[in-house]
This record gives sequence, structure tokens and C-alpha cells, in this order.
Amino acid sequence: MHLAFLVERLAECSRVLGNFQDTPHLYRRAIQLRTTPLRVFASQAEEQQEAQIQAILWSEIAWICRFTGDTAAARENNACAVEVLQAAGITDGPAWGCLLHQQASLYWHEGKLQEALLASHQALDLFTACLARSEQKPIGQQSIPAARQTRTLLTLQGDPVDLGRMRAFLGIMYYVIGQLSESLKHLQEALTIYQQYDRRREFAHTCCNIGHVYLLKAEYDQARAFFQGPMSYVEQSGDIPLKSVLLYNLGELAAAGRQFGRAEKLFREGLALATQMKDREYVSTWSTILGNLLVEQGRFKEAAEVILHALSVGRARPLNQPCIGFALTALANLRCALVENARTAKSPGGRRALLHARTDIQRALSLGELETERRTQAQLAQARVSYLLGEFPLARTQARQASDAAQQYELQAIQERCQQFLEENFQT
Repeated sequence: MHLAFLVERLAECSRVLGNFQDTPHLYRRAIQLRTTPLRVFASQAEEQQEAQIQAILWSEIAWICRFTGDTAAARENNACAVEVLQAAGITDGPAWGCLLHQQASLYWHEGKLQEALLASHQALDLFTACLARSEQKPIGQQSIPAARQTRTLLTLQGDPVDLGRMRAFLGIMYYVIGQLSESLKHLQEALTIYQQYDRRREFAHTCCNIGHVYLLKAEYDQARAFFQGPMSYVEQSGDIPLKSVLLYNLGELAAAGRQFGRAEKLFREGLALATQMKDREYVSTWSTILGNLLVEQGRFKEAAEVILHALSVGRARPLNQPCIGFALTALANLRCALVENARTAKSPGGRRALLHARTDIQRALSLGELETERRTQAQLAQARVSYLLGEFPLARTQARQASDAAQQYELQAIQERCQQFLEENFQT
């Protein structure tokens, strides 16, 4: 059991460092060590605790599969966790909360946003109930010695930080569906919990997410302020997943300030880290964003390479619908830029390219529930295609619809682009 404890701690460290190749093997080894047939339990409660520990370890493996894009394997590992809990007669509690959190993430990955939101709230309820039970225990029974605590054991004891994790995840889900004020509310609640319990890693991740929300709101000074803390933590800890996300956000901030050279450097560094981790979602998303930046600079050949790479990563089995939709929108914008640059909108070849762009966007919008930000970007791209095809009333209507949606969802940065499109092409 001491070896199982050490292996689990090693897996925790490996996950933070972004070593997604070795981490699942370490968690499986910990499970194997805990399932020795020679173990004897003193009580049913002890046996049920062991079942919950193993279920959470299976869930941790599922998280790594989710990050690397293997949703089928994630579901298989979740099924192993469910089997362990059902065999032990466990119907609620923190282990089920972990599985619901994982399920919510898979729903998000598949573009099923309302299902993801519902599962997130259910997980929050389970963790809240677990914490309430923990606080009712006598002082001497509340904790395991600090030297033997893993993240799994902390969760089973009723860890307030689990509430922070669910608040943080809800914050992400609310900005995904375009409710930025609600998103900030949950993220700030998570930040308060992490600060109270001195959880630097979770605090840094949540600061980064809050900064991203302010990016969407075009409140760049506030975004920059929230990115400063995570950078300090990353430099000290070597947290590769957070560093990749932070570099992407700093790249977006630089691009918003028209610092294209700096933005490109940051995007490429973030993409290299995502590739190192083999995180398919980050690789596809960061590639698409880099492609958009290259299109804006007129570097069309380079843009085509990275956008098509993003599309191929999203289409690899199992499919990642949100990533495919985002890459298709970027591909449509690339086609439009090529037509505009060559001034061939009225030629047969140019019209063909624009019709392909329209098909790209229609396919993007049909792929499940796109995140609100991505869907609004696709609607603006749709207006651009219509304008180049000479369908001016339709283009104006589509751009206004995109602008109204951006305003409704507080996506100030996208709304400004919509207004710029309308002002440049429709003076009234």
C-alpha cells in the first residue's frame, strides 16, 4: 500500500508536468497494487472507501484520455469506475461527483453543451453534500495524516477545493454558452476557495480563465492583470498544460494590440507544448488560431498548412466536433481572403471558392452546439461570404445578426469586428 501511495503521487506530478503518455500507466499501476487479493478490510465502510479510491483513479485515467482526444478510451475507463462503485453498492458521494465532472467534460468535447452544464451542476451538488457530511464528523475523524494524503483521499474526506474545481468548471461552461457575467461569478467563487486553502495551481488556472473572459469582453487591461500571476506560477512549477493555455491567451492579447510578431511567437510556443503533451484539442485549436493570424497578415500558404493540420487533427478518430467547426470557419475565411486578395470574386474560380466557403460554414454550424464565441465568428464569416457573392441584403442581415448575438453574449471583441464589417461595407 505504501508503494501504491508513492505511484499515485508520482502520477499526480506526471499529470501536472503534461506527461500524458506515462500518467495513465502510473494510475493503472496504483490500481493494480490496491487490488491485491490478499487485502482484508476491517469493515464494510473501509471496503467502500477503497472502491471509491479505485473509481477516482479510473476517472483520472479518463481525464488523460479526454485531453489526448481519445473519448472512447475515456468512456471505457469511466465504465470501469462505475462497475467498481456499483459492485460496492455505492450510489452517491464524491466518487460519483468525479465521474459526473468527467462526463460533463466529455459532453463539452462532443458539443453537447446543455448536457455538460446539467452534469456539472449535479457534480457540484454531490461535492457539496460530501463536504457537509465531512464537517459533521468529530474532529479526530476528519482527516488522514498529511504525509499520507493524495488528491484522491482529500476528495473522499470532503475537500472544499473540489467545490472550487466545480465552480471553475461551471465558469468555463458559462462562458462557452455566452453567459460571461455568470461565468465570472463562478470563477471568482473558485478563486476565493483556492486562495483560502492556498491551492496555487488551481488559483493560477482560474486566473488564466478569468483573464480569457476579459479578453472576450475586450477589457484588455483587466485580462493582462489576471495573466501576470499564472506566469509567475508556471515559471516556478513547470506546469506544462497551464503554460500552453497561458501562451495562447497572451498571444490573443498581443494580436488584439496588433502586435502580430509577438502573437505568432506566443502561439507557436503554446502549440509546441500542446504537441509535446499530445493534447489533440489544444493542438487543433492553437493551430486554427495561428492560421487566422497568418491569414490576417496575408501569409496564405502558411495559413493553409496550419488550418488544414487543425482540421485533420479534429477529424482524427474519434472526431472532435467543436475543433472541426472552428477549423472550418477559419478555412472559409482563408478562402475569402484569397478571393479578396486576387480580386476574383466575379470570376468562375472565385465564385467556386466562395461557394466552398459557404459550405464550410454551413457544416461548421451544423456540428452540434458550437461554443457561443465560435458560432458568432462563423456567423460573421457567413456575412463575409454573402457580401463577396454580391448578396448584399443577406450579408447585411447576417452581419447584424452576428453583431446582435455578440452584444447579447457580451462578446465585445467580436461585436467590434461585426461593426467594422458593417461600417466598411454598408455606410448606413
